[in-house]
Amino acid sequence: ICRGKWQWTFSLIFLVLVKTTTTPFRATIAIKDTRTSRTDQSHHFKETKNESIINQRGEPPLNETSLADKNSSQSQVVYYTLAGSDRAGSVIHDMLIAHSWLWQQGKKYGGACIHKKFRHRTKILLHQLGLLEMLPYGIRCPEKKRRIISRRNYVIYDSQHMTKSWKESFLSQWNLSSPEKFKAVMTNRMENNVTVLVVHARRGDITPCRRPDRYLTNDYYHNLISSFKRNITMYKQNKRISIKILTEAYSFENMTSFEGLGCHIHCDMKLSAMWKEMIVADVLIISKSSFSFVPAIFNTGKVIYAPSQHKPHKSWNWESADTELIEVNYNRTMGLGELFCTKNYF
Repeated sequence: ICRGKWQWTFSLIFLVLVKTTTTPFRATIAIKDTRTSRTDQSHHFKETKNESIINQRGEPPLNETSLADKNSSQSQVVYYTLAGSDRAGSVIHDMLIAHSWLWQQGKKYGGACIHKKFRHRTKILLHQLGLLEMLPYGIRCPEKKRRIISRRNYVIYDSQHMTKSWKESFLSQWNLSSPEKFKAVMTNRMENNVTVLVVHARRGDITPCRRPDRYLTNDYYHNLISSFKRNITMYKQNKRISIKILTEAYSFENMTSFEGLGCHIHCDMKLSAMWKEMIVADVLIISKSSFSFVPAIFNTGKVIYAPSQHKPHKSWNWESADTELIEVNYNRTMGLGELFCTKNYF
C-alpha cells in the first residue's frame, strides 16, 4: 500500500497518541487486578479457616472474655441458621443457643434464614421485645451455603455457652439496639413492698395423654406455691405477695383450684406481656417448655425448674424442684393417664 508523506505523518502521530493514553490505563487495571486477587485469596483463606472451626465437632473454648469483644463487627464472618417452624419459644431458644455458641468463638450470628416456612408470630414477638435486630428471623438465606451452620453442630451444647459474660454482652447489645423496648421489658416494678411470684403452667397440647413426660400437674404447682408462701411468711413478714398464673384457656385439669391459694389466673395473654412478667418476677416457676425457659435466662431473681432436656448454666440463680416432688408428679401424671386417656386420644 502506497501512502503519501502526510498520510504517514498522521498515522505515526495517531499511534503515538493511542500508546500514551492506553498504557497508564492498562497499568492501573493490572494493579487493581493484582490487589483484588490478593484480597480474594486472603479472604478465601480466612473463610476456609473459619469454616474449619465452625464445622468441627470438638467443643469450642469456653473463655469468659469472648473473642467477640476483641474483634470488630466488620472483621467478623457472619453465620446463619435455618428458621424453624416450631413455636416461638422453641425457635428463639434455638437461636440463642446458636448465638452463644458462635459468640464464644468470636463469630457473629446473622439470624435464622428462610428454609421452608416460618411463623409470623415468632417475628412479631421478637419485634415487640426489641430483639429482631439482634436475632433476625425469616430473612433470606445467603448465597454461600457454607455460611449456614448445621443445627447438630451447636444444639448439643444446649446452655453450656450461655455464660455470665455472654449474658452481660447480650443484654448490653439488646439495650443499644432497642433501648426503649429493652427498658420496657427489663424495668423492675417500683413497688418494693411486694414480692411477685410468676408461674408458667404449660397446658393446651401438653396433657397426661399427649407428652406426659412434659406435663406438670396442678398438685406440683400447688406444693411449690405453698412452700413459697411459707418461706415469705417466715423471712419477709412485712412484704405482700402477688402470685400470677400464666397459662392457656384449654387445660386438662381445672385451673380454678389456684384461686384458693390467692392466685391471679391469666389465660392466653399476649406473648410479649407474658415474657415481661416472667423476666421481672422476683420468683419464677417455669414449666418444661422453651417458652418459659427463654425469659427465665434473663430473670435476675430466683428461678425454680423441673429437670428436663434443657439444663441451666451453672452461673444462673436456678433451683431444681425437690426430687420427691418430681417423683410424685410423675406418679400423678401416670395415674391421670390411666384413668382418662385412651389409645385413640389425640
